Amino acid sequence: MAKLLIFLALFSPLASFACPFCMNDDKEDPAKYMIEVDNPNQSNVGEANFALIPSQIYNLYLTEFSKAQRYTQLNLYWETPYFSAWAAAPMGEDKQHFTLNFWGGMARIPGMTKEGWAFTACHEVGHILGGLPRLSIKDHAWASSEGQADYFSAAQCLKRYFLSHDFVSEEFTPLSPFVLELCAKAHGENLRMRNVCEQIARAASSFARVLSFLSPEANMISIDTPSHSIVEFTIINSYPDPQCRIDTILSAGLCDKDPFSEDWICTENQGFRPSCWFSNL
Repeated sequence: MAKLLIFLALFSPLASFACPFCMNDDKEDPAKYMIEVDNPNQSNVGEANFALIPSQIYNLYLTEFSKAQRYTQLNLYWETPYFSAWAAAPMGEDKQHFTLNFWGGMARIPGMTKEGWAFTACHEVGHILGGLPRLSIKDHAWASSEGQADYFSAAQCLKRYFLSHDFVSEEFTPLSPFVLELCAKAHGENLRMRNVCEQIARAASSFARVLSFLSPEANMISIDTPSHSIVEFTIINSYPDPQCRIDTILSAGLCDKDPFSEDWICTENQGFRPSCWFSNL
C-alpha cells in the first residue's frame, strides 16, 4: 500500500487500516464480522442501493468538500464481506485529501434498511464536515467526534438527502405514538419536515437493529427508550453508548434549524445534542 491511511469508522475508529474489524483473540470466529454476497441471511438493501445512496449523498456535498478544502473521493466495495464504513485521511501533513469507504458486508447486516444505509453514509461525511467537537488524538484531530458525526448525519445530512430526493422506503417501519408525537411537536404544521423527521426516526430504528445484531449481549436499544445519563465532560475520543447514539439521531431529527444553512445546530428547546455524550461545560 503506497500510503498509510488513518480513518474513522462507524464502529472501530482507531483500528489499523489492515484490520478495521480486528478480533479480540485468535479463537474468535471471523464469520462474526462478515456476510458474503450470496448469504441468504442479509438485509434488503441490495447492490443497487448500496452504491446509489452513498453516491447521492456524496454528490450533495461536493461543493462543501471543495469549500472546506477537504477534497474527498468515494470508494464502494460491494463484494467485500466485512462490516465497515469509514472516512480516511493520509498519515502526515496532508489534511486536504480524504476518502469515504464502504464495504458491502456493512450494508448486508440484517436490520439495515435504505434509511439506515443513508445514515451510515451521512455519518462518514460527518467525520469530515461535521465540525466541533473534534478528536484530540494525534493524526485524528481532523475528524469530528463520533457523537458529532451522528448528530450531523441527522441534523443536516439526512434532512438534505430526504428533501432533495424522492426517497421511497421499501421496508415500512411503524413508529410508536411517542416518536410520532415528538416529530409533530417539533415541526408543527410543516408536514414535509414532519415526514423527514419520521424518516430519520426510521433510520435510527434501523441503526438500533444493526447495533443489536453486532452486540446481542447489549441491553435493548430502541428509539422509544432514551438514555437518562448525563456526562460531566463531552465524550470526544470514544463512542457514546449505543442507546445514546440512537438518542442523538432522533434528537437531531427534531432540530428545526435549516439544514441547508450554516446555522444548523440546535442548542436549546429541542433537537440539541443529548447530555448522554455532550456537555456545555
